Amino acid sequence: MHIPGDKMEIPFFDNIYRFTNLDSTLAKAKQMITNRETQGNFLVTAEKQTAGIGRKENHWHSPLGGLWITAGIYNLSVRSSFTIFIGICLIKGLCRLYPILEGQLGLKWPNDVYLQGGKLAGILTTNHPYYNYLLSGIGINTNNTDFPE
Repeated sequence: MHIPGDKMEIPFFDNIYRFTNLDSTLAKAKQMITNRETQGNFLVTAEKQTAGIGRKENHWHSPLGGLWITAGIYNLSVRSSFTIFIGICLIKGLCRLYPILEGQLGLKWPNDVYLQGGKLAGILTTNHPYYNYLLSGIGINTNNTDFPE
């Protein structure tokens, strides 16, 4: 029941697709928009990625224990500097959840969040104008301790 004057939350994402194991959440999101399997804003998450994609098509190590997400945003009119915007939002969100991180996180242009000199998160944004989608893949090393060279 809505009480007048109360804030009413409207979800930003129309659908959330959860997977145990994917090659890449970004690749899956792209496949979903190409095949018109989804519409509106959506999230694709995976517990583990076997072929995570980093900047310049580098491999993104993404085993169990991290957060591997791609946001599909439909009809976004602002595309310039969106990756940096996501990085700032990520830092603000993490500091809100974990106040001890305040002042500890840094944003390395153009797409990395650092904690005490180590890479905590990476962001990869791709534009798909034919489908009118912007895809933003976000990988956060939350509970990962073992990284390849």
